[in-house]
Amino acid sequence: MKTFLILIIGLISSTGFAQTQLELNENANTSYKKADIELNDVYQKILSAYKSDTLFIKTLQVWLDGNAEGDACSGTVKIIE
Repeated sequence: MKTFLILIIGLISSTGFAQTQLELNENANTSYKKADIELNDVYQKILSAYKSDTLFIKTLQVWLDGNAEGDACSGTVKIIE
């Protein structure tokens, strides 16, 4: 009887932490939007801090657009010849 009672209490308490797929998606979306806003703020600060360095800004834009020589995010690397 004691084991059965512990099992029932365990099952009841574990269902309190369950989330639906919708809740998981909403939490992920909220986190994404928060990170996107923060990243855009940092990007704007970088642009304003280096506004006189046109070479840096141009290089940054090329890097953000993805480099034809290789993109680290897609798993490729630049081949040095």
